[in-house]
Amino acid sequence: MTLVDRYVSDVARRLPRRRRADISRELRSTLLDTLESRFGPAASEANAAEVLQELGPPAKMAASYQPSNQYLIGPDWYGPFSTVLRVYMYVLVGVLVAGFGLAIFVPSLTTNVGRALNSFFGQLIHIGLLSFGAIVLVFHLLERGEIVAKWPSRPWNPLDLPDTRERDLVGRGEALTIIVITAAYLVVLFQLKNQIGLSLDDGRLLLNDVVRHNVPWMAAASLLTMAQYAVLLWQGRWHWYTRATKFLCDAFGVYIVWRIATGVLAQESVLLDAGVSAPFVHLLMQIASAAPGVAAALVGIDVVKQAWRAWFDRDPHVRSNGGADPILHL
Repeated sequence: MTLVDRYVSDVARRLPRRRRADISRELRSTLLDTLESRFGPAASEANAAEVLQELGPPAKMAASYQPSNQYLIGPDWYGPFSTVLRVYMYVLVGVLVAGFGLAIFVPSLTTNVGRALNSFFGQLIHIGLLSFGAIVLVFHLLERGEIVAKWPSRPWNPLDLPDTRERDLVGRGEALTIIVITAAYLVVLFQLKNQIGLSLDDGRLLLNDVVRHNVPWMAAASLLTMAQYAVLLWQGRWHWYTRATKFLCDAFGVYIVWRIATGVLAQESVLLDAGVSAPFVHLLMQIASAAPGVAAALVGIDVVKQAWRAWFDRDPHVRSNGGADPILHL
């Protein structure tokens, strides 16, 4: 990525998602026009760094696109507020992941896992909302009290811009949503693990053994997913090792699907002996036979898609120059 691309990307990630595309196009066009007018059509990265140095940090540029009034917390205090809120959110998510792990795997808690998780989750939401409100109130009072925030800052250097593409950015709201949904899934799983199966008119519950034998595996996969997205929440972007971890988690999910499917296939004679209609059993066996292949295909498609995007998202000048020093082609 060129410096201009990196600058525009860093500005865009600080803006509301619905405005990013328009502002990115406008800002990139302005920067390229400025470079061409000052340095000609063969402007170098050093020329770009000079222009960006004059413009100022991405945070300052992003603030210029925001409304200038009617804010709850202004620019002077928004940086510290954002930092405190992020640290608080990371701690909260860490407590959530650790709490679910303890509630699931500590033997003394396994007798009432569903109730323990429900209570823990409710208390966490209650405490989280109260703490969030307190943080907002404190910084709002600092803002309205016209207290000047004095924070030491590093000199702005365009060469320090992160080399991060749009596809590598992780929406913190998205990551937090996945963590919360996975946590809720764990609650439901442990609450209903003895009720999931094929219920017959006489009260028998078939295939429940298959579910219960795989609950620890499904719980482990869920905790791994929560841990991974907690890391992504902290970092704010994908790295090669987090993508590799996601692939391993997906592969683990395929293995769990295979375990469940194998267990269902082994129950064919039991289902028929219990009086379940043969066409339904046949359909169920077909679904169980196809499920691992479908799951593996979905994971494979995702891997191919990511590889395809990574290949075609390379900088055009790198592809054309064989890795030579990048310049800005205007």
